[in-house]
Amino acid sequence: LAEKAGVLLGISAQRRFSKRYLRIKEWLPTIGRVTAVHASEKIVVKDLAEGWRASKSASGGGVVLDMGYHMLDQLIGLFGGEFEQVAAKLLKTRDGEYDVEDTAHIHIAFSGGIQTNIILSRAGSEQEELLEIIGQYGVLKLSEDKVTLTATGGSDIRSEVFYCEESSTDMLKVLFSSFLKQGATE
Repeated sequence: LAEKAGVLLGISAQRRFSKRYLRIKEWLPTIGRVTAVHASEKIVVKDLAEGWRASKSASGGGVVLDMGYHMLDQLIGLFGGEFEQVAAKLLKTRDGEYDVEDTAHIHIAFSGGIQTNIILSRAGSEQEELLEIIGQYGVLKLSEDKVTLTATGGSDIRSEVFYCEESSTDMLKVLFSSFLKQGATE
């Protein structure tokens, strides 16, 4: 319908336009073949039974659908869409009147044998966005407003840190700008 009407239609998550994640993508070849990934996405919600996140009918699902898709989308953007869920445990960690999981532990295997462990939680004691990518020649680590490259082998031995503070609004501006540029060229 969109094509017939001449309307540009797309689905996007703003983190694909994050300077931090773009830096990871740029540095990824430096660490060689990736073997393991650790990811953690946590927010602090004092009363898990309050707000739109507490209801399956309001949120569409629990912590995986609500918050986890951001991290899953980033992982797919980095390692491709071929993966299988090895294990998953969805938890409602506290007593209360809410009908969704608030914590998830997920193990995914991406093609090429990349073993990925993901922890998602809205019941945490602190906010955290962490991505650690372990390769044959080093490690990439994203933690809040910085990306760290520690290259330990191969032809590139170095350590670098990229600092970047950006808001969701900043990422959305780049996303919409990219979307509009794409529409102008079609």
